[in-house]
Amino acid sequence: MLEHEGPEAKMAVWAHDLHLMGASDSTLPLGAHLRRLYGDAFYMFRLSFNQGEFRSHLYPFGGPIGDLQTHRIGPASRESLDASLARTGLPLFALDLRGAPTDGPVATYLETPVGMREIGAASPLVTTTSTN
Repeated sequence: MLEHEGPEAKMAVWAHDLHLMGASDSTLPLGAHLRRLYGDAFYMFRLSFNQGEFRSHLYPFGGPIGDLQTHRIGPASRESLDASLARTGLPLFALDLRGAPTDGPVATYLETPVGMREIGAASPLVTTTSTN
């Protein structure tokens, strides 16, 4: 599509984090292919929130995907990325990590594995509050 539209064209792909992340031990997700193809022109955005409501399909393990439903979740665990971002007190912001330091406390924090919620179009681990 980009080749057809010309050199100034831009494109956005909306997908779950697991599809856009870099390479893992067993798979080469879409994000790894896009990074290889577009290099520094590829940007990945991750969406996160601490608590509230979202809409997705209920997906019980081993069962069929259900209808679109509203789900409510409480605050994220204190150690999670979601809670750390919420503690800034900012209601909405973008955090560009491309120029993050490679050493020092910020680098150490960014290199330390931290939990984060994985919420997608089908959610197995949430409590359903309505079916609108």
